[in-house]
Amino acid sequence: MSVYVVFFFGFYTAKAYDKEDKALLAGAMALASFIMLRPILAGGTDPYKFLGSGGILPAMIVGLTAPLVFLKLTDVDAFKIKMPPGVPPIVGLSLGALFPFAITLLIFGLVQPL
Repeated sequence: MSVYVVFFFGFYTAKAYDKEDKALLAGAMALASFIMLRPILAGGTDPYKFLGSGGILPAMIVGLTAPLVFLKLTDVDAFKIKMPPGVPPIVGLSLGALFPFAITLLIFGLVQPL
């Protein structure tokens, strides 16, 4: 249940910030960040405990913070990949989100050992 919550929190957070073209990527980012934090949420017990209803609060927190970090990083011009004019816009959009996606996962990966 929390898997759905974290995805849709990320999806609708992006829509709330008028980034509808990146809403699906923001939802996937939130889900990937939540899966990355799963071992520390479980605390050494059953690693699947927080994938159900027991993980809704952490899912809401991650679902709000991960897309915000991701959307802020996508606005930075230094992380955008310049594509030639013949490349379709959707390819440029997905490749432009590659570095912000990786940096956000790195940030949430560094939170995990703490």
